[in-house]
Amino acid sequence: KGQAGARNTGLLYARGVYVGFMDQDDFIEPTFHQMMYEKAAAYDCDVVECGYIEELPDGNRRSTNPTKGLFDYEKSVMKGGTTWPSFRSITVWNKVFRRSLIVENPISFMEGFLSEDYYFIKIFEPYIKSLYSIEQALYHWRRRDDSVSFSLSGKQLTDFIIIGEAILLRYQTLGIFERCYRNIEWELLRFYAIELSSWFVAYSSDCYPLYSLLSDSVKKNFPDFEANPAFVALADDSLEKQLIAILNQNYTQEQFQVIATAFRNVLTQAFNASWG
Repeated sequence: KGQAGARNTGLLYARGVYVGFMDQDDFIEPTFHQMMYEKAAAYDCDVVECGYIEELPDGNRRSTNPTKGLFDYEKSVMKGGTTWPSFRSITVWNKVFRRSLIVENPISFMEGFLSEDYYFIKIFEPYIKSLYSIEQALYHWRRRDDSVSFSLSGKQLTDFIIIGEAILLRYQTLGIFERCYRNIEWELLRFYAIELSSWFVAYSSDCYPLYSLLSDSVKKNFPDFEANPAFVALADDSLEKQLIAILNQNYTQEQFQVIATAFRNVLTQAFNASWG
């Protein structure tokens, strides 16, 4: 059934107060479940996340650590709250979730599509009243050369766009799209910036048609995104702002190829530098 289908099947049988999703090729610290559950129980959190270590095939390692602490909001977005919860990462495997929120709403993974982690996280977020971040890296993300994370295909690039549209449809159905427009806009724009960087670095074929589709989607759903306060606050020379800004352009294929090459060089250098 694929990863999303397997997780959805597991949710049908899960009975714990909290539930998590570990990938089959990763490994965890012996204290992972104990520490995650202790924080969840102590603070009655809807979700707990921890830091993680990326394990590359060549032996290199890199740690990502969230800011330690409790983030407790007066109300969840679905209950009328105005604060949109934010995670250090958009993966599900370094987190545990309150199962009742998943069952009651209901929340599941989109089957047949890649980036299912992001979809699950995004449709769970409106129900979060409290979350706790553990600074320590308790999860080890083993990145294989042939893993989805290391290889991109035309389907994966297309799925990024479909996932984004599905998230917006969910928010519209829930009746929170208009009220939380700027938050939702910014969350999606940041996601698209990350995926664009992946396109430029890892996708060797011409992705101009897919860029055009993504740009059209952004222009349709967020026609004035350059007025978003979070976007305005970014430095003009920041890579994130430049990646997002190209979604509001009307590049020809030739122009896009020049820009893609320039971004590829900058992003590759940044990636190599981050790994020492």
